[in-house]
Amino acid sequence: MEHETLAGRIFRGVALTLIVIFFMFPIVWILLMSFQTNEQILRIPPRILFEPTLANYEALISGELHTAAGNLEITFMRNLWNSLVLSSGAVALALLLGVPAAYAFARFKFRLGESIAFTLLSFRFAPPLLVLLPLSLYYQELGLNDTYVGIIWVYQLIALPLMLGTGVGSELRNPLGVTMVGGLIFSQLLTLFTTPVIYLVFDRLAARVKRNRAAAAAVAS
Repeated sequence: MEHETLAGRIFRGVALTLIVIFFMFPIVWILLMSFQTNEQILRIPPRILFEPTLANYEALISGELHTAAGNLEITFMRNLWNSLVLSSGAVALALLLGVPAAYAFARFKFRLGESIAFTLLSFRFAPPLLVLLPLSLYYQELGLNDTYVGIIWVYQLIALPLMLGTGVGSELRNPLGVTMVGGLIFSQLLTLFTTPVIYLVFDRLAARVKRNRAAAAAVAS
């Protein structure tokens, strides 16, 4: 490696470039599709150069999509607001509970401390179905079904183990937290672009099929 040849460096650079292009091209293409109309998206063969439009994003913000088949209501902004409230509330509650707990585990040695840390860690790898049924029953009794408080409480139980940097499995929790944060950021950015595009593509495909069927029926009659 210390005496790598020029050909080896060129080959490595070309290989890395091809890998980056291979993995980034679908994301870039989806981003370009979000600025296209239905006719441009379904054009065969597809074109890189096109006249961009912001109609798709205007539909997301306004909450109403105008199509040939009629007007459709889009709840994207409301869902985005729900996600913001739930994630912020869960993180705030997890910080409120996790920071003092992490300080106690780091500064003091007490009986059952390791067992408590392991129990908190188990919230990360416990099967969701294991707690789904009893949690649903408790929520029905407490009136927390379909409420911000109920969902935030569940989310903070998922985030709380990541706040604890000491105890059993601490060497695994730190990279786990970094990986989760990075993965969530990437997935949210990807979803931000893919969801509206896929939604609009399927809607416009359905409208085109409906028009074709109507035209075929008119010709047959």
